[in-house]
Amino acid sequence: MALSREQGLHMSTPILFISYSHDSDEHRKRVLGLSERLRADGINTLLDQYVNGSPQQGWPRWMLDQLDRAGFVLVVCTETYYRRFRGHEVPDKGRGVDWEGAMMTQEIYQSRSTTLKFIPVLFSRDDERFIPEPLRAGTYYLPTSLQAYQDLYDFVLGQAGVEPRTIGGLKPKARAKGAPLTFDEERTNPAAAADPIDKRRGPIVDDSGRNPVPGQEPLDVPAPAQFLQEFATPALQLPRGNRPKEAKFRVIAFDLDGTLLRGLDFSWTLVWQYLKVPEAIWKERMRIYLTGKRTFQDYQLWCDSAYRHFRREGLKREQFREIASNIRLTVNLKRAVQILRDEGFIVAIISGGIDSLLKEMIPDAPSLFDYICINRLHFDDKDYVSGVDATPFDFAGKATGLEAICQAHRVTMEQSVFVGEGFNDEAIAGRAGLTIAYPPKADGFKWAAGIQVETDDLIEVINHVL
Repeated sequence: MALSREQGLHMSTPILFISYSHDSDEHRKRVLGLSERLRADGINTLLDQYVNGSPQQGWPRWMLDQLDRAGFVLVVCTETYYRRFRGHEVPDKGRGVDWEGAMMTQEIYQSRSTTLKFIPVLFSRDDERFIPEPLRAGTYYLPTSLQAYQDLYDFVLGQAGVEPRTIGGLKPKARAKGAPLTFDEERTNPAAAADPIDKRRGPIVDDSGRNPVPGQEPLDVPAPAQFLQEFATPALQLPRGNRPKEAKFRVIAFDLDGTLLRGLDFSWTLVWQYLKVPEAIWKERMRIYLTGKRTFQDYQLWCDSAYRHFRREGLKREQFREIASNIRLTVNLKRAVQILRDEGFIVAIISGGIDSLLKEMIPDAPSLFDYICINRLHFDDKDYVSGVDATPFDFAGKATGLEAICQAHRVTMEQSVFVGEGFNDEAIAGRAGLTIAYPPKADGFKWAAGIQVETDDLIEVINHVL
């Protein structure tokens, strides 16, 4: 049990004060025997029985000095000790324990009950009920056998318990994957087993192996009219003036978030923040998309994961009124759009935002804009969000949308104008005949834009295209 010379060279000697009550001569001898065994095993114990007569500074200060000096205090608990610790002893008896108890209680209080300095020790299990209340949260020791004494000794030396092994390397494996439900008809007609999203929106890859509705790659084949029919609000043949075919500009498309709507960067971000979803969650989903291949299928998955989270959070249609409470329209929006229409322009919104926010802010948008290309949320009969139609016309797909509109009206891309401000508008800069940064915000877009308009007034923008 005694520390070896080699151990002693690498370990400082613990100092341990023993606080006890003088219940009887037998009790004093047992306390002394415990102290002597600890000293024999290399622990410096402080005990009143080692004092020759009376200490020079007097017993009260001596006890206070020992409490200060010791790293640990053994509290030998008996009925008499408990009574004196609590201050319930008859007058003029047990003042030493009363004093030590007050000092120990104060130290425990100041440490917010987190100290391990005070160690309850019993010589009989029956005395467990006499452990002072401030010490009952910790482990007590009953050194009546070699193993029990060893447990106490190991605690004082900080060598109790089992030393954990070094953490090894992780052994990851792929998660199991499920198979979709199939039906008898699909076993005889493989075409029926196609992804319902793919069937509704056309093939993801055409015969040449290229993605015909890319989310990030500009179209290098004619954009079919079905793109606009599927992913844009149908043109309502709104009345407009006659624009000469040879006019410099005939089509103009606007971004929504941050351009026509002010007080936000992205519609999606507003919803995430309204639902109090931790930023790390939705930013990680954006990161996965932006660092991937950025196909339309990837974009669909991004939007779908967002909708499913919104669904779990219980998002309802009516909440968009509150979500939009701090948003405002750009100055002179409707007046400027009407001027464009009077001048014969085809006017569109091409946005990666959310249609529910557009409906809240510009409920008459279908009567103002010929085309609205935007992500569309669906709601069930109880008004909870129930699905999403992702737009292929975001990021570089914005150029695809603008090209499709131009082709539908036999207008060249050189006769088109795009007005935006965000980093997801950067790919369209240079594709349109004129790009206007309104306001000039994202560095990549504003430096690629032909014109920058700082003033929040849409009339200032259209003056550059009339």
